[in-house]
Amino acid sequence: MKGSDLLISALENEGVERIFGIPGAENLAIVEALHSSKINLVLTRHEQAAAFMAATYGRLTGKPGVCLSTLGPGALNLCTGLSERDYVHRAIDRADLILSIGHDTVEKPPFIMGPDGPKVIHVGYLPATVEEVFFPHAEIVGDVGPSLALLADRLDGKLENAAALLPLREDILAHLTDRATESRFPLTPQRIIHDVRQAVPDVGIVCLDNGMFKIWFARNYRTHVANTLLLDNALATMGAGLPAAIAAALIHPARRVLAQ
Repeated sequence: MKGSDLLISALENEGVERIFGIPGAENLAIVEALHSSKINLVLTRHEQAAAFMAATYGRLTGKPGVCLSTLGPGALNLCTGLSERDYVHRAIDRADLILSIGHDTVEKPPFIMGPDGPKVIHVGYLPATVEEVFFPHAEIVGDVGPSLALLADRLDGKLENAAALLPLREDILAHLTDRATESRFPLTPQRIIHDVRQAVPDVGIVCLDNGMFKIWFARNYRTHVANTLLLDNALATMGAGLPAAIAAALIHPARRVLAQ
């Protein structure tokens, strides 16, 4: 028995039903071994997507979530996906209470609620849609801005451990700026977004289409003025970037507008 056959056999014994990933020269033996296995290989376009899919699969089913990549760039992309999830989980694990602001269940859930997790307050224009993975314990329904301002006023000075997550926030910000000034070709997504941020004024408007690059912008592009990064988070319709930019330019002709 080859090592790849032994690996697949071990995964079957652990109850693995799906592997998410991308075939490559270095893992072809494993892919070949899957032909005679009950495990289904789910092909993705990007290793980071494979990591997210495997993590989500594991959390929703309670079964092992497995992702597969090649070495080198493939493994780095995979690690990027895993590290982003890790930061979110660290914050949730440390939190006593989570404010879910503007969450709509049509979007990917920002976290999966469980019976032993922290309390959750839903803040939004509309009441929460209660689901198996999202069931807030309380709701603040109304205009989000004034609602948060009122909540902040009532909580001011009453949270004894308010600064507990600040070190984690600094870690996240440092992680987002990693490789932002790296000089190599092809350019890293972090470098592209860094350069766009340098070129676009604070009041300039960036309008995003849909694709993997949107996730990079949503995560790494730091805004300083409200409504200067426009993206479609719900149905994620292709072709949204250009018409949004045209409308933004019509409304604010004096501002610089970028369609991505």
